[in-house]
Amino acid sequence: MIYQVFPTTDQTHDLSVLRQAESLFRIRKLTAAIQVLESAIPEYDPKADFAPLAKANLLLCSILIKKHQYFGDKDCLPKARKLIRQTIELCKSEGESTLLAESYLVQSKIRQHYKKDERESLKKAKKIIDQLDSKYLHVKWMSFAIEIDIDHNDLKNALQTAHEAIEQTDKLASDDIRADLEASLYSSLVRIYIKQQDYIKSVEYNQLILQYANAFGDVEKELMALNNMSIIHSLKGEYGEAMEYLFEALDRSKEINFRAQVAKSLINLGSIYAQLFNSQEAIKKYNSVLEEYKEVLEPSTAVILYNNLGNIHFESNDLLIAKQYYTQGIEAAEESNYTEMLAHLNAQLAKCAIGQEELEEAKAFCEIASNYFNEDPNLSGYQIHLTNLGQIDFKAGKIDSAKWFLSKGLDQATKRNDRNMEIVCFEALSSVYKKEGNYRKAVAYQDKYLEYSRELQLKKQNLQILDLEISQVIKDKQRKIEQLIKDNEYKALLLKQSERIAEQNQALKEINEELRQYTYVTSHDLKEPLRMISNFSQLLERKYKTQLGEEAGEFFQYIDEGVNRINTLLEDLLKYTTIGNANVELSQVHLKDVIDISLMHLKLKIEETNTHIEIGRMPIVYSNQALLIQLVQNLINNAIKFSKTDVKPRIKITSSEDEISYIFSITDNGIGIPDNQLKRIFIIFQRLHPRGTHAGTGIGLAIAKKIIKKLGGEIWVKSTVDVGTTFSFSVPKVNMKF
Repeated sequence: MIYQVFPTTDQTHDLSVLRQAESLFRIRKLTAAIQVLESAIPEYDPKADFAPLAKANLLLCSILIKKHQYFGDKDCLPKARKLIRQTIELCKSEGESTLLAESYLVQSKIRQHYKKDERESLKKAKKIIDQLDSKYLHVKWMSFAIEIDIDHNDLKNALQTAHEAIEQTDKLASDDIRADLEASLYSSLVRIYIKQQDYIKSVEYNQLILQYANAFGDVEKELMALNNMSIIHSLKGEYGEAMEYLFEALDRSKEINFRAQVAKSLINLGSIYAQLFNSQEAIKKYNSVLEEYKEVLEPSTAVILYNNLGNIHFESNDLLIAKQYYTQGIEAAEESNYTEMLAHLNAQLAKCAIGQEELEEAKAFCEIASNYFNEDPNLSGYQIHLTNLGQIDFKAGKIDSAKWFLSKGLDQATKRNDRNMEIVCFEALSSVYKKEGNYRKAVAYQDKYLEYSRELQLKKQNLQILDLEISQVIKDKQRKIEQLIKDNEYKALLLKQSERIAEQNQALKEINEELRQYTYVTSHDLKEPLRMISNFSQLLERKYKTQLGEEAGEFFQYIDEGVNRINTLLEDLLKYTTIGNANVELSQVHLKDVIDISLMHLKLKIEETNTHIEIGRMPIVYSNQALLIQLVQNLINNAIKFSKTDVKPRIKITSSEDEISYIFSITDNGIGIPDNQLKRIFIIFQRLHPRGTHAGTGIGLAIAKKIIKKLGGEIWVKSTVDVGTTFSFSVPKVNMKF
């Protein structure tokens, strides 16, 4: 909850500063918000600008408290404590009751961190609020009081106050303020119900916190809800689910650099590992918090961590290390005035000393612990203390007092559901009664000891198996996350490459279009002077042939042949560059029709060479008829052109098919192609024979390859010199888009 700024009819400029700081506070730019306020506050006149100054001080205190929570900045709380005292005196001098009540509430929050005199500030605030009759301040006071009651384990009063406060929020005018207060009250209720082990209600109210967090984008409330769910599942023994929530909370906390929440998530993870008897991971998590996040820990939390680490090492029989941690816990508890844990930790140290057979040392620790437990037997660790006293008396031969202390210790351990101490008491009582000669009771307690020990060992084994399963699930998820990261990186790389390819393709399109236009213009412009050369050559020949002699006629023939070759070359080049530039329209095409049209175009050449053509059964394909005619005509023309001298050309056209394509072959009995030339024949301008033996431009097969590529197929050749050649090409069966 943050301090709200309420507008007035004047002070527009002053409010703009406060709103700027409040906006920065909301998005947790804490340092920037502090800078805005610290630069503005000195400009206020305490008399003339009393109200905005007090509001600025209150907002600055709230931000300092939050910065302490986020980063553990040790300077923040002393600054806030000093500033709130000044604000209280300022409000008293001006007689401003509303802001004075707000000041006492903020002071109680500061004192709550120090665990000292927080109720005193609340009482002063309550006295003023009752006179003001402010519904908002009354609910706000109740929310502060509830948190203090929970800290002091007064759950009954906290629960009653929380429900009363929720009813009061319905009477508040502002939706935002009401929602913020309700979310804080729901958070308190979840804490209460978790302590009361009412998991159904704790989950119910936790869902309301999540709804608020999602509606208002409150990441802190979301993290609180995630941690609550982990605690609930952990207390129910559902450790796998608890760890899922904790890992999510841990990641989200790191995203917003909420160090206090990171520490809390790590502590909860350590506690779950401890419950799963995974000592190594528990110690690792606890120590990482103490080493890296100690500055953000509440003093009481550090005390609990030292106690937990001591417990883990005690269970591992590392008594010397356990004592070191318990001693550090006492030092931290004394600094924070954590009375309950002072009693508990002295009992723990006595337990370690008994394990080391250091009875005098154990007695000294028990004496210190007794001072606390005599005042309040409900303090944590009382069952340990009673058991310690019983064991010390037993070792001193005081059987009756040993029985009394151990029996009381067993009762307390049972009430507090401390199975470990129950087992210790059963074993100790068995030894006591055996010493006394009461073997019936000794055997009875020994049986209880064995029964509970077996149950605990079985539970330990089951939990360790569960820990292994959870660890495997975590590893699998981590692998999946790593794989997803790799996949995303790969997809990003592919996207980058595809963008680059798209740019290159666009550049190629532009180049091809320029090349097409260039080729068209060039061929068109060149044909015009060629026609002039041809025409004037013919005129010269007709006019001067008789005068120039026979040799001149031969020269004119060379001119005509050169012009014709250039014309043919230009036409072929134009065909090659224009194939595939436009979208190809596909339709059903009967290959028999394609062959018939091609043969009709080549009718004169076929008749002149007396070529025999054999045509097999042809299918219907889905393709482009014009391009297929150009392709087939080109291949048949080549088969006739490269026939053997004095051997009648024979051409066989066949078809076959596989799963994805129709395959067509044109086989001739011509001169063949040498093996070392087969790779060159589809390259543009590659001629295999001199002009004197076979005419051509070296473009025909390049055109054929470009056509079949445009149609989505392939073309290949097999040939044997002096035997013949087979050109084959495929046409896809499916309706492909090109």
